[in-house]
Amino acid sequence: KLEGQPAVITSHSFGSQVVLYFFKWVTVPESDGGGGGGEDWVEKNIHSFVNVAGPLLGVPKAVSALLSGEMKDTADLMGPMGTALERVLGRKNRKDLFTTWTSLWEMLPIGGD
Repeated sequence: KLEGQPAVITSHSFGSQVVLYFFKWVTVPESDGGGGGGEDWVEKNIHSFVNVAGPLLGVPKAVSALLSGEMKDTADLMGPMGTALERVLGRKNRKDLFTTWTSLWEMLPIGGD
C-alpha cells in the first residue's frame, strides 16, 4: 500500500502453510469470518510468493507421528536419552499429544492430479 505496488511475500518452512491459509482467509467475506478482501484480493495485492523449504505437498513423517506417536526424530534418540523419553512420555502418550497439534494435521501429505 505504501508504494502502490503489489507485495512479494517470502516464507520459510511451516510459514508457507500460514501464507496459504492467509490467501484463502483474506478472500472470504467478513460476515463468514474471513478478511473481506474479495475474490481478487490476492491477484491485486500480491506480486509473488517465494516459498523457502515449505512443505507444500506435506511431510511424510507427519503420518507416522499421528498414527503411532513415533517420528524419525524420536526414533533416532539412542541410549539413556531414548530410554528417558519412553519412561516420561511413552509412544501412546506422544501419539495422543501429537494428535492435538494442528500443525501436524496441516502437514499431512497431499496428492496431486
